Amino acid sequence: MRAVQRRGITDALAAVLLVAAVAACAGSTTPPTLDAGPDPAPGAPVTSPTGAATPDGLGAAVGVDGSLLDALPREVDGAVLTQDAESAAGIAADVSTDPGLAADLDALAVGLYAGQADYAVVTVSRLRDGGLFGDDYFRDWRDSFDEAVCSQAGGIDGHAQAQIGGRTAYIGTCTGGIRTYHVRLSGPDRMVSLQALGEARYGELILAGLTE
Repeated sequence: MRAVQRRGITDALAAVLLVAAVAACAGSTTPPTLDAGPDPAPGAPVTSPTGAATPDGLGAAVGVDGSLLDALPREVDGAVLTQDAESAAGIAADVSTDPGLAADLDALAVGLYAGQADYAVVTVSRLRDGGLFGDDYFRDWRDSFDEAVCSQAGGIDGHAQAQIGGRTAYIGTCTGGIRTYHVRLSGPDRMVSLQALGEARYGELILAGLTE
């Protein structure tokens, strides 16, 4: 049951990643600006937490917490991190309608890096305190996320593991050239999952620049 529930979450994440990726690569040479409010001052943390309303009859709801993006680098290869609060709110609302899914995730945030020929869309998901989220959970999360992303990019071509920024990173490659990346952060327990495309390899740069 847990694997099915995680697939529902990662399918929703993959859908918003695809939408953001299309926006980033729609032929414009200027990175798109997502409607997430005014940009913070240089060096300021990206923080705009919002709570999700609890659906009727459910005991938990997934929130949107922009401060989760504070762990990400503010810029990679000239591409500035932009928060996509609207997409995050849509995912949180969808997940909150299912008590099984909402029991896993406490809050999430979505961010975008867009360059002229490269992009990366990142989700940071905070797990609920007290949950049993071991290695098997993280493996199932990665597998279902990669399957959802790569199903829209020619299928899964392979998987790899590497040390990036002193952390174990799990990397998936889609047949169409898109790569997925996953790392896990502690204190609190968070999963960073992203898809990226382009020769600049934003995925590696983002993971190398994590501040926690």
